[in-house]
Amino acid sequence: MAAIVRQLSEKDSEAGILKSSKATTGLSELLAAGATLQQNTPNPFTEQTTIRYYLPQDVRSASVCIFDLQGKMLKKLDAPAGDQTLTISGSELRAGTYLYALIADGKKVNTKRMILTK
Repeated sequence: MAAIVRQLSEKDSEAGILKSSKATTGLSELLAAGATLQQNTPNPFTEQTTIRYYLPQDVRSASVCIFDLQGKMLKKLDAPAGDQTLTISGSELRAGTYLYALIADGKKVNTKRMILTK
């Protein structure tokens, strides 16, 4: 009985490794295809800031998400493929430090930090 439990545990462990490697492979493919997220400019900002990114044309869905430092998502902006820019108005957020991430086909491409001063 103990041998059967051990075999099942090993199979579950192998399945977990395969799942995580598939997710990593998907991200590797996105990065290899040139998916990038640039640092916002200017940073820090008061009035507005621009976030530049690039996504390959074969990306099905993507977004740029803005988070507070506690991890709460504050904004989610659609991110079409190509070489694009998004503008964030300082009036949309309170003064503070934020994280923003580019998510493509359910995978985080990159995360950056931005600072809003008032």
